[in-house]
Amino acid sequence: MLYDCQNSPVKIDTVEIFTWSAGYFEISSREFAALAFRTYGEADVFCAGKHYSVTPGQLLYMPQGISYNAEYTDTEMIAIHFKTAVPDKEPEIYNLQHTEECELLFRDAHTLWKNKAPGYIPRTMSLFYTILAKVSENAENISLPQSFTNAVAIINAEFLSSSLSIGEICKKAAISETSLRELFRKHYKKTPVEYITDLRIEHARSLIASNTPIETAALMSGFNDPKYFSRVVNKKFGHSPRKWKLYGK
Repeated sequence: MLYDCQNSPVKIDTVEIFTWSAGYFEISSREFAALAFRTYGEADVFCAGKHYSVTPGQLLYMPQGISYNAEYTDTEMIAIHFKTAVPDKEPEIYNLQHTEECELLFRDAHTLWKNKAPGYIPRTMSLFYTILAKVSENAENISLPQSFTNAVAIINAEFLSSSLSIGEICKKAAISETSLRELFRKHYKKTPVEYITDLRIEHARSLIASNTPIETAALMSGFNDPKYFSRVVNKKFGHSPRKWKLYGK
């Protein structure tokens, strides 16, 4: 396992944000490994006769020296490319409880690497190890009810739909609304609605940083009312969404 540091990362090559349109891709073996956080979109990865399904909020570790095929829906991911002491033999998928916290760590790493201020390499490596620590902590947690993990997967896949409702999620996942709220409070320290809102905000943040107009980004991220979106952002972060345009410069 990468996260237990039995095969430690020794050098970061780059940190990048990638967006792809849906399609089928053949990826040749590379001299670097990748740890990628998927902000939206899904992937079916085929490697050495095995099939790996990756959904938003999950981490995919792809070791160096491995070729694979992948089928993507429209996708955005943040990837850290690095080298390990020795190549691992197969990919790994990591599930997270606090996906928004992990995403912010990846975005901070990307900002550090992009700006290249003095000390950016050790600071980025420090964030990388913080991410691995979060994965390790999550691995020690007890298994969650399947109905709950199904509900979270539905949310991660469909949060961009403005018509998504808690009732619809519970019906699809075969879980009661009471249980869903209790499990979210226990494992995410927030309500399902707060979780969905945070996903939508982070998606909108990425769009705005890429120079998408704020009103358009709000609507594309599941908010019916751009003015409501601005109020939510201002309440949560203490500034308007316009500030995020700086991230894209």
